[in-house]
Amino acid sequence: MRKAFEFGIIGCGDIATDLARVIGMTPGVRISSCADPDETRLSAFARRFAVKAAYSDSRELMEKERPGALFVGVPHHLHYPLVMRALDLGHNVLCEKPLAITMDRACELCAAARRKNLRLGVNYQYRYDRNAHTLIMMCREGVLGAISHCRCNMPWHRGPDYFASGAWRARKSEAGGGALLTQASHWIDIALEAMASPPVAAMGMTARRRFTDIEVEDLGMGTVECENGALLNVTGAMTVTPHQRVTIEVYGERGSAIYTGPDDFPPASKLRLLGVKKKRYAMPFPGLFSLQRNLIGFSRWVRDGTHYDNEAERSLRVLATVLALYRSAESGRRESIE
Repeated sequence: MRKAFEFGIIGCGDIATDLARVIGMTPGVRISSCADPDETRLSAFARRFAVKAAYSDSRELMEKERPGALFVGVPHHLHYPLVMRALDLGHNVLCEKPLAITMDRACELCAAARRKNLRLGVNYQYRYDRNAHTLIMMCREGVLGAISHCRCNMPWHRGPDYFASGAWRARKSEAGGGALLTQASHWIDIALEAMASPPVAAMGMTARRRFTDIEVEDLGMGTVECENGALLNVTGAMTVTPHQRVTIEVYGERGSAIYTGPDDFPPASKLRLLGVKKKRYAMPFPGLFSLQRNLIGFSRWVRDGTHYDNEAERSLRVLATVLALYRSAESGRRESIE
């Protein structure tokens, strides 16, 4: 029997807990080690998920343990130093999004992974949501015809506990951004894949409507221009009551597609087609839902070189788009996407 693929977990907070729950129900994958500077959180995580090797210092884990890959789920500003250190020590890495909070640093990490022949992925797991995958494939194959525009709307709610439980999320220097980067980038990623044309420019606006004592936006809106002239309208909000599901609407010359994102666990999404018939596509990897498929896909990419959609370089386009929206919000001008 093949040995289970092992993950070492760096950061034992909410994201890592969600990941660990999924790993626990995924055959052939397990957690072999974990690290967190908060001793209480570390102990609770290790006990809950039966992890024997627990470290209060991530450097010690990286130096002593040799899992198949590390998962880095820490505040955004720590992604760059921890991922770079992991790569320097020869570890494959799956990083929670965003890869970094600046393009220069994200590109440095990609270059380091290439140079060392290591696998570096970013956890944009919704590419492996069944209906998001169908939407992307239908657009790539031209089923909707030439796409004129797309609307991506994330009408989410966050209460005061969101920032109280992680004060770093409110600080621009640590989070890099708010609703657009921290949450909506998942859906911008899907929308850009469906547009099937590289983004070239953006106009954006941001606001603090509910949370006025934070440095990042709780509401961000903008328009992204693609190379072929198609337009993508984006709204990312954590100000909506009640919390509602994400929608991505794609409009083509032959028909339209309306994707409704998941909101439960196990999550269930929807895809409605107008004017065209829905096609069926086999999922690249097995699994009940997107995060599980993403974990299986990443582990197979590391072990066998199987094609994997979430390699780090493919996430750069999303980061560049969000950062251009931020620059535009500050300058009041149309900004190029670099």
